Amino acid sequence: MHTTREQRLFFADRGYLPFGRIYSESEVEVLRQFVSEVRDIAVDAFALGDRPAASVVIATKPVNEPGKITLSLRNMFRVHEQGHRHAFNPTIAGAAGELLETEQVRLLMDQAIIKEPGISGTIGWHQDFSDWPLERPTQVTCWLALDPATKQSGALQYVPGSHKLGVFARARLGRPVSQRGDADSMIPPDPAAVGHQTVVVELEPGECVFHHSLVWHASGPNTTDRSRRGLITRFMARGPKMRCQRAVAADAACVQPELLLESDDDFPIVWQRS
Repeated sequence: MHTTREQRLFFADRGYLPFGRIYSESEVEVLRQFVSEVRDIAVDAFALGDRPAASVVIATKPVNEPGKITLSLRNMFRVHEQGHRHAFNPTIAGAAGELLETEQVRLLMDQAIIKEPGISGTIGWHQDFSDWPLERPTQVTCWLALDPATKQSGALQYVPGSHKLGVFARARLGRPVSQRGDADSMIPPDPAAVGHQTVVVELEPGECVFHHSLVWHASGPNTTDRSRRGLITRFMARGPKMRCQRAVAADAACVQPELLLESDDDFPIVWQRS
């Protein structure tokens, strides 16, 4: 087992789980170097007006703060050996499978989010599932710190137990913009102001936290003098279907409603129960 009974109960109750250390400092440094290499490839291609190679994309997170940007790199497992090793890490993938209580786990997408000091913005309160064209919320995310993740540097914040409340829309400038939900079911921009408990999960480099695709979470700007880099790996339980007529995050075309996501190229199997 990759998780204890107490950890699984904690996750089921609160929707997130500070899991602990995955990598040593020397291993974290290797991952930092890999992220820098992929970033350079993506930035060079973006500057030339090209689509970055092999499905890696560069983007800014949508925030309501002019001039503030947060860098996102996706699908890195396709272009770098270290990215592939991390996406297929048996401890992380195994823990995801046990938290999802499934027999098989597929990779939905991998990502790096980089918050540079001074220019990074707020990533507002949201739940991952509401932005995904998937049939059921049977997904979990692992967020792994490459730098100290503190409240000051933009560590993840959660509303414990919010994954039990259903599917909500993400609000931007007071309007719902996600695939699901409506104006009556938007996550409040400040959950604490309307009575919800919020917690900050601070992490040392090499440590990670898991969260359910329905749990409300956010992160503030990086107000320190150093980068705050995180590796995000999203997993899905066996048998999910896509309900859309457009591409999903991992760049696999959704060609018909309720397409079963079982492409080993686009959504590879990363763990199976023995």
